[in-house]
Amino acid sequence: MDESEVVSIEQYLQQDWPDYIKRPNETSTYSDLGYVLSGYLVQKISGFSFSDFIEKHIIEPLGILNTTFDLPSQSMRSRLAMGYTHDGEYQALPSWFIGTPSPNPATSAISTADDMMRWMLIHLMNGTYDKDTLLNPWTMQWMHQKHYSMAQNMPGYTYGLYEYRRNNITALMTEGDIDGFSSLMFLIPEKKFGIF
Repeated sequence: MDESEVVSIEQYLQQDWPDYIKRPNETSTYSDLGYVLSGYLVQKISGFSFSDFIEKHIIEPLGILNTTFDLPSQSMRSRLAMGYTHDGEYQALPSWFIGTPSPNPATSAISTADDMMRWMLIHLMNGTYDKDTLLNPWTMQWMHQKHYSMAQNMPGYTYGLYEYRRNNITALMTEGDIDGFSSLMFLIPEKKFGIF
């Protein structure tokens, strides 16, 4: 995959718009579309591309320089994990598979475990990393607050994460899968604990 195959967020929205959209608070379902629309708004409001905005305001200040929403550089590609598929036997996915053909805020992040540890610490330390406040504590609390649930006593959705409850502990998590790769980020903010 190369730069000529990259589709802009605008093009992605025009070609992948769903045939139907549910009204707010009518039903709960995961949708890449919500993240893509958020990325589009970031572009429109900031005047930067989504990936440039994230790089300038999150990746660089946090020092997570092995993370990107763009196609990975050649030097980064040489360090990426190999993805596999299984159809009777394990088969390595071709190297062109790495990286999505659009800067999709929902699916195109490529990162390392060390970079994800830093991202989790921002969540667990209320917006602070290495004594620097990168996000306002109020912003972090707002991000972690439940904003939607099918019923008040059920786990719900925060901004970008969803709740998981067990043994009177509420965790926040997100997961993602593409062919050959799977990830899970699991946080218990009240215990300052996280797993990636």
